[in-house]
Amino acid sequence: MLLPGQPLYLSRLLGSRVVERDGVRIGWVADVVARPGGLFPVVVGLLVRRPGARMLRVPWECLDRVSEGSVALAGPVAEVAPLEVQEGDILLGAEVLDKQLVDMHGRRVVKVNDLRLIPVRGDLRVVGVDVGIRGILRRLGMEDATERFAGLMRRSLPEALIPWNYVESVPTRGASVRLSVESSRLERLPPADISRIISQLSEEDRAAAVEQLSDEAIAAAMAELDAPLQLSLMEGMDNARASDILERMAPDEATDLLQELPEERQAELLTLMEREEAAELAELMQYDEHTAGGLMTTQFIAIPSHFTASEAIAQLREMAPGAETIYYLYVVDADGRLMGVLSLFRLITCAPDRPISEVMDTAVISVPANLDQEEVAATMVKYHLLALPVVGDRGELLGIVTVDDTIDVMDEEAEEDVAHIAGTPAESPEERQRPAAVALTRAPWLLLALTAGLLAASTLHRVAGTALSQAIGFLPLALLLGNQIAARAAAATARGLALREVDRDTWWSHSLAELRGSAVIALVTGFLSAAIAGLWGGGLLGAVVGCSLVCVVLSASVIGLSIPLLEASVRLDPAVALRPIVISILAVMAPAIYAGFASLFLR
Repeated sequence: MLLPGQPLYLSRLLGSRVVERDGVRIGWVADVVARPGGLFPVVVGLLVRRPGARMLRVPWECLDRVSEGSVALAGPVAEVAPLEVQEGDILLGAEVLDKQLVDMHGRRVVKVNDLRLIPVRGDLRVVGVDVGIRGILRRLGMEDATERFAGLMRRSLPEALIPWNYVESVPTRGASVRLSVESSRLERLPPADISRIISQLSEEDRAAAVEQLSDEAIAAAMAELDAPLQLSLMEGMDNARASDILERMAPDEATDLLQELPEERQAELLTLMEREEAAELAELMQYDEHTAGGLMTTQFIAIPSHFTASEAIAQLREMAPGAETIYYLYVVDADGRLMGVLSLFRLITCAPDRPISEVMDTAVISVPANLDQEEVAATMVKYHLLALPVVGDRGELLGIVTVDDTIDVMDEEAEEDVAHIAGTPAESPEERQRPAAVALTRAPWLLLALTAGLLAASTLHRVAGTALSQAIGFLPLALLLGNQIAARAAAATARGLALREVDRDTWWSHSLAELRGSAVIALVTGFLSAAIAGLWGGGLLGAVVGCSLVCVVLSASVIGLSIPLLEASVRLDPAVALRPIVISILAVMAPAIYAGFASLFLR
């Protein structure tokens, strides 16, 4: 067997002409058959397509020479014994090329652009998966030309090869990509990595992959997935499996997922669940999902106040496997009312026979169940807590909010604030795919901008004339500078309000600090702009530009400070439509100020 001294690529082997030993062409390579064995599968034969005849299955030992573009048989085609394709053999072209695989090393989903084959002691083995741009260029016949061009630019084409033993198959409904690794390897990844892989799969592959994973793996990964993807997976499951997965999820996460489902499906799933778990979820579903009650979990450790330290440790050992966290132990009375909190460190370092009522901290930071989630997150950040108890009207301990839930809330609030500032608070990824929904969401702010533009045009028209035409060149400068100052002041104020750095006691000092900074900027930019305008068009033009910029900058700073404070005073989110409102006000105010000074000095 003659093999090339360098690697082969599947894309260049497919379509190669197949000839007999005397050079007579009999067909071309339609596919390559590989058999798992060891770390790297070995090629055991080729599928050769012949014009007007059945597909020929050529065993590897019947080949005399293999190279890119040409394959030669060792003897006459009539003497070729058909290859017996065994269960587990892989058709590299049909089952792997252009398919999705899981990179177990990078923990991501990749698309196979090509496969690298290396001669090893007379065999040809599949050693790597090409997932980069080189594989695409190679299949287009552009790799060599692109590499030469990159060389002229003193660059090199990157290689993105993943060793075969680092990839895992992604089962599909029509056919399964059978690789030489166990499917259970995927389940051993952390839940965050499993969720990332699931989210990168196509809808069909995602459903098939979920079928292969255990209920425990899916339940753990569900918490890391976005709500639309969670719903998509739940819709593809029958009620029996969906209820089993909900039982294995943390109560707070299962509740959030249930609340997104239609009421009829909620009832069906709760009916199929164990009575205790169903009652727990039904109770949690009574709370608004954006409150402390909606965030809390009931998997916490509560210790009766009459216990000694040794009794508390014994109960801790018993309850720890089902608890969300054991860093804090909550001490309750006979009626379940919260009396104190005890850290794990304090418990294990005190005397075994000492009552925990003597060592607990009675100054417990807790929140009511109806407190808004943003306030809950702010409380945990303020007091540097890993968990926060949630209490009812009588002080009874209902559950705890953990720090991971707080991080989710802060991410959610940050995304919401960014969307509000941009004036698109209601747009979700799904809505952005629907033009009518996008137009409806943005229409109010576009109408606001249109109205502001018409008012600005009307203002300029009233004072238009020779004087204004001389100074109009500097109007964009005033608008740009005003927008920058207003946007920065508004963002800083909205951020301060969100982080509780600005409140009723500090808003005045915050405003003065912003105005002092804006005054310095106004004077510097006004002076420089007046000097440049004066050199260009005379002293009067310089006076118009300088005075206008000073007034615009100061007014913009006041607007940027006022809008968030006014919104907060009427209990609105201080970030709501911040940028559209500020820009629209300035679009009217800046031309009015500029036109007023132009008409005053230049007429």
